[in-house]
Amino acid sequence: MTRGVKVRDDGEGSFYEEAPGRWRAALVIDGKTVRRRAKTEKEAKRQLKELERLRDARLNVGEGKQTLETWLTHWLTVLLPGKQVKLKTVQGHTYICAHYITPYIGTHQLVKLTAQHVDEWQATLRTKELSEGTVANARRRLSAALEAARKRKLVPENVVKLTDAPTSAARPKTILDKAQIIRLLDILADHRLYAFYALAIATGMRQGELFGLRWPSVTLETEVIIVREQLQRIKGPNGKRQIHREQSTKGNEDRTIPISSEVVAFLRAHRVRQMQERLILGDCYHGGDLVFTSEDGTPLEGGSVLRQLKRALVRAELPEVTFHSLRHSATSIMLSHGAQLEAVSDILGHSSSAFTSGIYAHSFDDERRDAANVAASALFRRAK
Repeated sequence: MTRGVKVRDDGEGSFYEEAPGRWRAALVIDGKTVRRRAKTEKEAKRQLKELERLRDARLNVGEGKQTLETWLTHWLTVLLPGKQVKLKTVQGHTYICAHYITPYIGTHQLVKLTAQHVDEWQATLRTKELSEGTVANARRRLSAALEAARKRKLVPENVVKLTDAPTSAARPKTILDKAQIIRLLDILADHRLYAFYALAIATGMRQGELFGLRWPSVTLETEVIIVREQLQRIKGPNGKRQIHREQSTKGNEDRTIPISSEVVAFLRAHRVRQMQERLILGDCYHGGDLVFTSEDGTPLEGGSVLRQLKRALVRAELPEVTFHSLRHSATSIMLSHGAQLEAVSDILGHSSSAFTSGIYAHSFDDERRDAANVAASALFRRAK
């Protein structure tokens, strides 16, 4: 069979036989010839039509051969750090990709990934007896990576958005109510880190923000705290956990939190205790200017704090909750006692008040009931 002629004009294509059983489809795009291999003339025609379809979708066709695994690696190591995504978040994405995405669909060509592949992948994950929450988590990571590819015109669309998400109900947040919080604080009253727990409950600050809080960011005279950074423990290159500091917000903006006179008093007492510990240990004290530390001045560790909290909860005969539940509890108490939504959102460091409202909608139940009672009283009041 006569071989086809290789084209040179932009936008033109051809298919041709290089050797018996070896066909090529070729399309010139922006002066560059993009080729695809085929074993038959029919397959070569199909490959040419596919190249034309990708070109018409204005994709970067020359990148189409890269696999999903290759793209995920680029997304994790280049794009996310470039967006100043927190290192711990990137590590979480990396773990999910390595365990739940790449082993199953990583070999697929990025441009050839379909909604059917995503459906089959989700079904496979369920056969591994993974929770719907884990499946949904992996699905969100894949969708984020494909959305980045779509914006760079590597794929025509984000095929994850063409599929059905897991339908499991969101797990209710475990929180402590006002009476339970008071009981917990009573149990912790003599603890050396009482101010730590009091500040967490009063402001809803994140654990990492409390760990990274420094005395220069605390102005007791004006009753203000400035949140600038978080202290996290992450896995280092050698596999060992190491301390990592990062900005508390994506925009690297400081967050100012007002504190009450009661919390100021707790912090003053805490500072005196810390100075006493420093004097007693002398050269064995390793602290700098962190507000909350272990007894020898080293940064606090999440596991140790959680164990302390669990012991206090048992003594107070309260349900077991995580440290992050204190943040949820503080927020619910603020909102249920009439605090303005926007002010609470600012204190928490949320991106918007709508985000806060979506998470803590249950905290408005009492307000809604009061509003309904007022309306009913006005409309259905019987004349005496």
